[in-house]
Amino acid sequence: MKLNLTIEQILTLVKQLPPDQKKELAQELEKEGIDERFFDLLNHARENPEWHEFSAEADFIRRKLYEKLCQLKGGK
Repeated sequence: MKLNLTIEQILTLVKQLPPDQKKELAQELEKEGIDERFFDLLNHARENPEWHEFSAEADFIRRKLYEKLCQLKGGK
């Protein structure tokens, strides 16, 4: 199902969520952003293979994902 909602309508819905669901939503949005950044990086590497830059960025993303995993496992 596809809904045509404005950002204001989405924010109104989000404000009605209980805190635990807001946290879950925030984590999913952050994950999506990290995934998008990673795929952008892969596409860039295919077009311009500067592996040092790619490696540094991949390490950054890996660290962020590890931090999030630790937070989720630790219940923080």
